[in-house]
Amino acid sequence: MSYDLRVATAARPSDELIGDLTAGLVVEGSLADGQLAVYRRPGGPPIVVDGPVGVELDDLDDELAGAVLAPRWLLEVSVPEGASADLTLARKLARQLAERFDGGAFDPQQDKLLWPRGGRALPRPDVRRADPDGRPRLGAFAVTLASGRGV
Repeated sequence: MSYDLRVATAARPSDELIGDLTAGLVVEGSLADGQLAVYRRPGGPPIVVDGPVGVELDDLDDELAGAVLAPRWLLEVSVPEGASADLTLARKLARQLAERFDGGAFDPQQDKLLWPRGGRALPRPDVRRADPDGRPRLGAFAVTLASGRGV
């Protein structure tokens, strides 16, 4: 069992841009390969970062989707159960990844945002509703184009 955190980002996270976030830690693997293991000390429990993987808005928790303007990538940060000191480090790493790559970090166990601070939520467009004829409701701009006249 593990404690998991989710990080959704607009920019694709890359190994080249996280070197300073992991300075002083032992790092194995790479984001380019889809998994990164971070250790506070050699032989200690790993903080595993899976991803980045492409993500759709509907794949995210509502709180996380509402905190990121244009989420395109998802990272999962996991800590083995019972590693409380490493959980603090994992939360810090999740927040830093979210901040660095224009994203948000979410703790599903506590059902709360870790980043952005204060848990600001952006309005989430509702494109799932449809007009009576079954087309997605995209707003006044789409109506203008479809009808050929201003609204």
